[in-house]
Amino acid sequence: MSDLILDLTMTISSSNVEKKLRKKLRGEIPTEFAVNKEELFMKLYRTWCFNPVATLILCLLSRHYELAYNLIQKFTQLEIDFSTLK
Repeated sequence: MSDLILDLTMTISSSNVEKKLRKKLRGEIPTEFAVNKEELFMKLYRTWCFNPVATLILCLLSRHYELAYNLIQKFTQLEIDFSTLK
């Protein structure tokens, strides 16, 4: 499951096809499946928080920079190996 979430995250963050979703995450265009960008972020966060890299990318894409910073601070306190990054 974690690999699937990371693959989806990489696709959303880099694909031209998903440009519209990135704009929805930043609140530049309205979304039809969430009231606002914060609700959209929370729905995705609950699903993606099981993968540290995917969570960090989601925070950066949605411009939640303070949360991204806090995550990076936590990462520095952990013993991170390849399986953690997958």
